[in-house]
Amino acid sequence: MRVLAIDIEKHFPPISKIFENTDYYSPNIPEAQLKDLQPIPRDEECNEIYNFYPLTEPNQLKEEYDLCLIVWPINSFDDPWYTPNIAERQTFFKEIFKLLSSKNIKKVAWFDDSDRALCARGVKWLNKEGIPCDAVFKRDYRRTHLWEYAECVHPFPFMTFGKPNPPWLLYENRVKGNSGLNACFWSGAPIDRFEPGVPDEWCNRLGMLKQIYPYLIMKSGLPKEEFLNQFNTYKFFLHLNGTGHICGRFFEGLSRDSLMLMQEMDTVFPFANEKFFHEMTIFVRPEEFVQKLGELQINRDLYAECKQTQEEILEKYYNYEYMREYILSCLE
Repeated sequence: MRVLAIDIEKHFPPISKIFENTDYYSPNIPEAQLKDLQPIPRDEECNEIYNFYPLTEPNQLKEEYDLCLIVWPINSFDDPWYTPNIAERQTFFKEIFKLLSSKNIKKVAWFDDSDRALCARGVKWLNKEGIPCDAVFKRDYRRTHLWEYAECVHPFPFMTFGKPNPPWLLYENRVKGNSGLNACFWSGAPIDRFEPGVPDEWCNRLGMLKQIYPYLIMKSGLPKEEFLNQFNTYKFFLHLNGTGHICGRFFEGLSRDSLMLMQEMDTVFPFANEKFFHEMTIFVRPEEFVQKLGELQINRDLYAECKQTQEEILEKYYNYEYMREYILSCLE
């Protein structure tokens, strides 16, 4: 299968590993266009982190592709929250599809890594413009927003964004071994956000942290490797919902070797037979976190049971083979 991946901001380089011999295309962006983008990794940085250089020029692409995978926040094409730069985004992708229309592509799948739970307006814009959209794989696909999703939209909790991209660590560079310090590590921003017009991103980490901080080892500003080593030092790490519910901490922590204690989220995970992380590792209220952490700290057998469940999920679902099969099943 001939596969082309288009990742403008280099947000999800692991997409190049899902299908063998994928052409990973990250075109050079004119300075006047998409000026609202976050700093994009240089090609040299991409090679240092991910061990390959992206393709940057149209003449580097093949004449035909069977499948195109595009990483982009769908709703940014037609959502007031993204103003004033909607026009630039629309213009840029119209140019991209002038190129792609000559490649005889059979299927086009979009990978939406946005914090937003929404995508319907973006899908409608693509359809109106005649831009192919056979499937949308959405990171923050939520049970509370099922009314928002067309039949072509599917949950994809296998990516987040940032540099260096945390999923790469989870898929390829897991580091086993834990010093066994019986405490829970946390690092992150105390978000307290209730911005009008974006209720799907409302978040109150601050209120949660105010009540549970005495039970946490809290560190920030650490160098990257020292930070990651915290997950090999403490037996537990904390994952709190952000404006997007799956955060970088999820991938960073699970790439190492401690047990995740996770604030309950409404994000959908496409796991078979409703398999999920152990119920003793999921909490809703602060007092529930304190109770479950305390029990897991003294009950070695329960800790081992929860850890085994976590390992089974990571081995079965967080790998390129499963993602490839899942993507293809949604495109049938």
